[in-house]
Amino acid sequence: RLHVVSVRDLSTGVLNRQTFITKIHEEVSRSRRTHLPTCLVQIAIDQFGQLSSLYGQEEAQLVLRVAARVLEKHSRVNDIVGRTGVDEFGLLLPHTSKEGAMIKAERLRLLMESADFSKVLHGFNHLTISLGVSEYPSLVRDSDELLQSADEALFQVRKTGNKTCIAKAPEGFEPDFRAEEKGP
Repeated sequence: RLHVVSVRDLSTGVLNRQTFITKIHEEVSRSRRTHLPTCLVQIAIDQFGQLSSLYGQEEAQLVLRVAARVLEKHSRVNDIVGRTGVDEFGLLLPHTSKEGAMIKAERLRLLMESADFSKVLHGFNHLTISLGVSEYPSLVRDSDELLQSADEALFQVRKTGNKTCIAKAPEGFEPDFRAEEKGP
């Protein structure tokens, strides 16, 4: 029980930030060995501040808990979900290219938008999310840069509204390796 408390976020049940960041380091290290890409999707709940002020902190946490369950339910067995901020989650996608991560992110965005949250919180109909996507090795050099670039992509998309945004590689960036494209 003590171990669960030390690795899980108490209010949502997903990995806490510290454990999630450790998993990012592990997956980038594995990616270097296997020469397969790893993506990180940073997800922000757009209405969290509004929820907290209108319904209270406890009800806002309930919506976060449900959002975490949706993320876990619609992820693969090897995908890793963690809470990275007050109103943010991270989704680590091992062996996934940035194109695949963008498809996954857009599906999650549409799924959350279409979900009926009024059963969870009376008078609250739907939730929107913003997503930032980054990939190792094509966009960043290491796990710290992966987290930072996904955060930057999320910041860019939050300025314009709930959509999905992919990170950009720095000028003159050379990846550690190029993931092999699988043909038909």
